[in-house]
Amino acid sequence: MAEKLLARQERVSQVVREYTRDFPSVRGLTIATRVQHGDVVLITGTTGSLGCYLLATLLSSPDIRRVYALNRRSRHGLKDRQRNALTERGLDGGIVESTKLVLLVGDIAKSMMGLPVDVYTEMHESVSHIIHNAWPLDFVSILNAYKDIVYGVRCLVDFAITAPLRVPRLLFTSSLVVLQNAPYNGIIPESPIDLRYVMPNGYSEAKWAAEQVLYTAATHTGLDPLVVRVGQLCGGQSGAWSTHEWFPSMVDSSNALGYFPGDKGCVDWMTCETAANIVAEMRRASSPTYTMHLVNPRRLAWETVARVMSSTLHLRIEPFSNWLNRLEMSVKAVDHPVKKSARASKLVPFLRAVEFMNSQSRLAMGHPEVSIEFALLASPTLSHGSINISEEIISQWLVYWKGHGLLQSIRPARL
Repeated sequence: MAEKLLARQERVSQVVREYTRDFPSVRGLTIATRVQHGDVVLITGTTGSLGCYLLATLLSSPDIRRVYALNRRSRHGLKDRQRNALTERGLDGGIVESTKLVLLVGDIAKSMMGLPVDVYTEMHESVSHIIHNAWPLDFVSILNAYKDIVYGVRCLVDFAITAPLRVPRLLFTSSLVVLQNAPYNGIIPESPIDLRYVMPNGYSEAKWAAEQVLYTAATHTGLDPLVVRVGQLCGGQSGAWSTHEWFPSMVDSSNALGYFPGDKGCVDWMTCETAANIVAEMRRASSPTYTMHLVNPRRLAWETVARVMSSTLHLRIEPFSNWLNRLEMSVKAVDHPVKKSARASKLVPFLRAVEFMNSQSRLAMGHPEVSIEFALLASPTLSHGSINISEEIISQWLVYWKGHGLLQSIRPARL
């Protein structure tokens, strides 16, 4: 077992070594976090949940004069895809027509990001901030499947430090998933974490490797990176919360079971729109750190979540372990509605890990408890804003999920 762990750590470390060799020389005249006549932001991954809200936030900001939104090619045209993604989340799809916005189809891992020379040159000379938000959500693939994704981070580093006029701030939206195996004997600080505490899956290992690329670049170049480890995001006023994520899948399975898991702890979830506002503020952070955590200091009692689920869906609440055993048995049963759900069968291994972490953590659902000291200094919204999650918002999640195909199961009668 120890040998297997060491071999895994060596594979991840090798990826970091590969992508931290031979940084180019800094060309920019100054390290700048502000352009004289407004910021120019390059952002990746604007068609996902956080990305849509980030795009809307950046375009509405009076201190930003241009936003380059870079996304990979798909079957659908980028403008239509972006408009649909915004509308799906209750946002104004018309912002794709903003004169501030430049929508780009490209690939950060390709030469000149796969863009025309004139477009790339214009960006290289003007961008003041980079927000790297694009990342595939896949907890099944191994690290090798993510190597090009990590390489893309290195390419953004090179883009920044070779900028002819100024070195842009590079903000990377990492994930608290990298901390999931950290010791639970205290609050985890906003700082780099040892590889041995990273969960053994490709997603977490690649996020950790990308963080290390940025930390190493900061040491050896003039780059000013910021790693923002984002916690669990949820739907806001519109209720929009992707049905493919673990919690909507848990609720859907609970609806089929007739039971919902209880927990005495709290969660530090945050709505996507609030998180986007905070990340936008963090891009100008001046606190002496390369790492911040993004979670909600106004914690939500799991009992509140359970109460809304129970009253709206007519579910009984039972202890998490009992509920998970019930789910596992139902997945194996031939004629149970849960059996028909591929979501439920995929959930069980994940939730078994949550069950173990739940016994170690003071927060519900096994979430690690993290410091937000530097994040509070960087974000007025986080430190002073009204960011509570109300029962009305929780109810809106259910409305959204019902409108998108979840919560349709007809459960068997309880004896």
